[in-house]
Amino acid sequence: MAAYLNNEWFVAIFCTALSALVGWPFAAILGLPVVLEMALVQYRRLLFTLLNYSFLSGGVLVILLVIVDTFFYGKPVLAPLNIVLYNVLSSHGPDLYGVEPLSYYLKNLILNWNVACVLTPLSVPVAGLAFSSLRSLRDETATVPLG
Repeated sequence: MAAYLNNEWFVAIFCTALSALVGWPFAAILGLPVVLEMALVQYRRLLFTLLNYSFLSGGVLVILLVIVDTFFYGKPVLAPLNIVLYNVLSSHGPDLYGVEPLSYYLKNLILNWNVACVLTPLSVPVAGLAFSSLRSLRDETATVPLG
């Protein structure tokens, strides 16, 4: 996002492609602001750049992924494509998650985020206390004469 805000288009596109292809394929949605800016807002100046950087980033990463995945799986594989095909286009993929009762998710939350679960209810009062302390400190220093 920082690269996008600094108009560093190649870095923004490459990092989006990297996160979607090497990480989680559905993270590609995070590149939507970059695509909208380049393809719709500044399309006369940046559309060719968008296409060029996208094919370059995607092509290099896909080639490297296929090499690595093929080595480890022993057959030609593109793992991110399999994830999308299974979860989006198959009949049983979308049913895997979100079908458990609420108690299952609460137990998982407590098991995986045990310390954070305990501290979370304290975050709002602590933030309020910090804000009021900083405000009173600012008010005190504003009334001290200089010199």
